Amino acid sequence: VLFRSSTNRSKYRILSNDEIFKIKQKIKRKQNFDVIDKKIIGKLDFIKECRDKIPKRIVSKQQLIHNDLIPSNTVFKSNKLVSIIDIDSLQIGNLYEDIVQCSFRFIIKNTRNINDIKKKIRIFLKNYTYRDYKNLDLQQYKILLFKLILEKISFIIRERYFMKSNLWIKDISKYLKFLDICNMIA
Repeated sequence: VLFRSSTNRSKYRILSNDEIFKIKQKIKRKQNFDVIDKKIIGKLDFIKECRDKIPKRIVSKQQLIHNDLIPSNTVFKSNKLVSIIDIDSLQIGNLYEDIVQCSFRFIIKNTRNINDIKKKIRIFLKNYTYRDYKNLDLQQYKILLFKLILEKISFIIRERYFMKSNLWIKDISKYLKFLDICNMIA
C-alpha cells in the first residue's frame, strides 16, 4: 500500500506580518467585536514575538507521523498503551513534532503549574531515547512547541478572519494558554 499524505500543511502556515496587519485592520473595522476578537487582537503582537523565535528552517528526518498525538487520541488499558486512534492526520513529517506535542499534552493534562511543567519536560528529555532521536534538548523542544502551537493558532485565526469560519474557534483560548506556557519554559 502506498501512503499518500493529503494533509494540506499550507493551512497551518504561521501567520505572516502582512496577515497579522490585515487581521488587526479587520478587527478594528468590526462594529461589534466579541470576546474572541478582543482576545486575538490582544495577543497578535505576542504571536508575532513568539513566531520570531522560530528559525526559518528546521532540518529533520522525515517519516510517517500521527500529527495529532494527544491524550484523547490514545487508549490505555491497565496503564499500558493499547491503541492510537484518529489517524486521519497522518502525514510525512518531523518525528520530533509528534514527540514534543504528545509529551507536552500529556504533561499539561493534569497540571498548569509552570514549575511542574518545566520539571516534567526536563525529566522527559533526560529519559527519552529512541534510535537516532536522543539529542532533543530543551531549546529544540521549545522551538518545536512554539511552531506547533503557532500553526494551530494561525489555522484558527486564518479561518475566522479570511475564510469567515469559526472552525476550531472554541480551542483558541486553549492554544493561546499553551503559547503562554511555552513562553515561560526556560
